[in-house]
Amino acid sequence: MITIKDIAKECGVSPSTISKVIKNYPNIPETTKKRVWEVMDKMGYVPNAAASSLSSGQYTNIGVLGFLNDKQSPLSNNMFTSILANFQKEMSAKGYDLVFIDKKVRGRDLSFLKSCEYKNVAGVLLFGNLYDEQMQEVLNSNIPTVGFDYFSDNVNSVYTNGYKAIYDLTKYIISNGHKNIIFVAGDINDMTNTRIAGFKKAMAEENLTIFDYSIFNTPYGNIEKVKEITEKIIKDHPEVTAIIYPDDMTAQVGIYKLRELGKKVPRDISVAGFDGAPWAKYLSHPLTTIKQDTALIGKTIAELLIKVINNPSREKESIGLEAELIKGKTVGKLQ
Repeated sequence: MITIKDIAKECGVSPSTISKVIKNYPNIPETTKKRVWEVMDKMGYVPNAAASSLSSGQYTNIGVLGFLNDKQSPLSNNMFTSILANFQKEMSAKGYDLVFIDKKVRGRDLSFLKSCEYKNVAGVLLFGNLYDEQMQEVLNSNIPTVGFDYFSDNVNSVYTNGYKAIYDLTKYIISNGHKNIIFVAGDINDMTNTRIAGFKKAMAEENLTIFDYSIFNTPYGNIEKVKEITEKIIKDHPEVTAIIYPDDMTAQVGIYKLRELGKKVPRDISVAGFDGAPWAKYLSHPLTTIKQDTALIGKTIAELLIKVINNPSREKESIGLEAELIKGKTVGKLQ
């Protein structure tokens, strides 16, 4: 394993000089700095940020923990990557560095919590399936954390007001003459239940019947399950005229499946999504969806996490943000 002493010997300077170069001391000549960094690159040496943090008494690593299941990462979703980009911008401006948290560290299997401890994080952003046991372990630890799209009195969180978003979307679909609407909701959890409550409220206000098939639950991002549900809807419930999917990607998958089944959107059946993915407006029929403000979400998460890091004993705070209805072209008006 390459050490500072090895770098110092190769450069012909003292180990303390190498340490000062890493810490960017101003009294070290630029020629020396350049030489040291060239040797470190050549020898494959990576400065230990954790050790530097220990010596200064302050950690600067911020953990990014995104998890859906062992086969899927939420980072495949454009919405999460956009939130993360805005989060990084805010955290970098405050002098923090992002590190990704995984269950493997240098070939060793670790829990998410142990991985956080190993990487000496000052705080953690969690998103995806926050109801997973290992995610809960991190949320309930002494590490400052903020969870996205999660609500609990015992956790700092930032979330989109899913109740109002789905309520507004359902009311819009109803205003176009639709009465038999199916909501393909996500995993069964508190946040999904708030969306379902918004759907039920909108239907009840219009005196529309909610049948036993009006609501389906499916894991987020499970494309095959979405195809299966879409086919079941068309074969078993031809009277349905509109389907709301849990996110834009699955809405697009639903549209492709509907086409395979000989249905045109929105002529034969209307479709809506959730998230407001940038690509959704460039489809041949721009998607009707709920747009989450990823810039505001990323900024808000960063601001809250910094507050928690600076004052870990402060009361837990949950911040709800509003979303925007994008009407698109995939919800047609019934004649």
